[in-house]
Amino acid sequence: MESFRQISFFSGGSFIAQLVMMLYAIFVARELGPRELGVYNGLYSILGVTITVVNFGFDQWMLKDSHNHQSVRILSGKVISIKLILGSVFGGLCLLILPAARPDVFSPLIVFLAVGDVLFDLLFNSITAAWNILRDIKAINILLLFSRIAKFTLLMCLIFFDIASPLTIIESRILISFIVFIIGLIKLKPILNFKETSESVSLIKQSAAFGFSEILATIYGNIDVAILTFFSITNTGLYSPASGIIHALFIVPNSFYIYLLPRYSKMLEKGNKFSLQEIFKQIILIFIPVGLALSIGLFLSGKYLVTFILGSKYLVTGELLTILSPIMLFKSIAFGLALIIVITGNQRKRLLPQFIVSIFNTAFNIILIPYFGLHGVAWIYTISELILMLGYLIIVVQNFKQTKHE
Repeated sequence: MESFRQISFFSGGSFIAQLVMMLYAIFVARELGPRELGVYNGLYSILGVTITVVNFGFDQWMLKDSHNHQSVRILSGKVISIKLILGSVFGGLCLLILPAARPDVFSPLIVFLAVGDVLFDLLFNSITAAWNILRDIKAINILLLFSRIAKFTLLMCLIFFDIASPLTIIESRILISFIVFIIGLIKLKPILNFKETSESVSLIKQSAAFGFSEILATIYGNIDVAILTFFSITNTGLYSPASGIIHALFIVPNSFYIYLLPRYSKMLEKGNKFSLQEIFKQIILIFIPVGLALSIGLFLSGKYLVTFILGSKYLVTGELLTILSPIMLFKSIAFGLALIIVITGNQRKRLLPQFIVSIFNTAFNIILIPYFGLHGVAWIYTISELILMLGYLIIVVQNFKQTKHE
C-alpha cells in the first residue's frame, strides 16, 4: 500500500505538470495559428528526434544500474558532464544545418535558443532521475511544477501584451529551463567530471543498449512531425497538437515505468524471490486499465474538446486525435512489457522491434504523405505503436518459455 501511495504521488505530480503543459500547448496553438505553430512545433520535433544522440539512454541506464554505484552525486555528475559535452557539439551542428536547410523558416537565433531550451531540459531530466533513485519525490514534483507553471505564466504575459511569436515563446522557455537546471544543480550537487575520458567512454558503452533504444523510440514517435515539416508547415501546425496531446498523456504510464524500474531492478539484483508471472499480473492490473481509460476518453471526447478549445480552424486536428486514440492502450501495455524486458536484462532485444517500427514509420510517411496527407500520418503512427507492442509481447513470451525450461 505504501509503494502504491508513493507511485501515485510521483505520477500525480508528473501528471499535473504535464496537464499544465497541455494547457500551455493549447494557448500556444490558439495564439500562433497553424502556420506559425508549424514553425514552432516543427523545430522542436526535429530537435526532439536528433537530440537523442545527446541523451543516449543515460537516464534509464542510471535508474537500472544505480544500485551498483556508491554515490548518486558522482554517477549523475558523470552523466551530466557527458551530456554537456555532447550537447555542445550537437548545438553547433544544428546551427550549421537547420538554417541552411530551411532558411525561410529557421533563423540561426531561433535555432540557438530552442537548442538551449531542449538541452537544459535534458540535463534537468538527469537530475530528476538522480532524485528518483534517492526517492526524493517531493523535490521532483516541486521543481517540475515550478518549471511548468513558470513557463505557462510567462506565456500568459506574452499573450496579454500581444507579443507572442515563435521567437518570444522560445525565449521565455529557455529562461525558465536554465533557471530550473541551475536550481537542480545547487540542490543535488552532482560531482561534474570533464577529465576522465576513459570513464566517459565506458559509461557510453554501458548505456549503449538504452541509447540506441531511445533513439529508435524517438524516431518512430516523433519522425512523423519532423518529416511533415518538410512537406507543409501549415499541415504540421494542424497535426502537431493531436500528436502533442498523445505524447503528453504518455506521462501517465511512463511515470509507473520510471518509478518501478529501479525498485524491481534492485530486487532482482539482490536475489529476492522473483516471479515474472506476478509482475505480469501487476501489469494487467495497472497498465492495461490506465491505457484503456485514456484511449476511450480520447476516442469519445477528443474531437469535440479540440475544436471547442482550439476553434474550428483545428477541426482536422480533432479528427486526427480520434484516429490516434488507440495508441494510449498500445503504449501503456508496451511500457509494462518493457518493464519486464529491462529488469530481466533483455534491453538489447527491444532494439529489433524498435528498428522495424522506425523503418516502417519513416518509409511509409515519406511515401504516403503526398497521397494521403494528415490522415495517412495518423494511421501510420497508430499502426506503428501496435506493431511495437506486439514485438515487445513476443519478447516477453519468449522470456517466459526460457524461464520455464531453466
